Amino acid sequence: MGRSNMYIYPFYIADIVAAKDIENIAGDKVKEILMVNEKGFTKLYYEIDSANKIGKFFLEKIIKDKTFYKKAISKIYKYS
Repeated sequence: MGRSNMYIYPFYIADIVAAKDIENIAGDKVKEILMVNEKGFTKLYYEIDSANKIGKFFLEKIIKDKTFYKKAISKIYKYS
């Protein structure tokens, strides 16, 4: 992921959620995260096995509960 002319702060919050807070919801967290800032771009690298496990958890929730996605997006906007 890369975006120019952005502050690092929003990415840092996302990493805290992925590496800590998400475990309360998905039962796992991303074990390792590497963030690289180079030439105006921020690149994030997540450890693949735990990231895939979290992704699978949320995909299954979305498939089982058609309203889950809209509720989640609504909460993201509310708390951002």
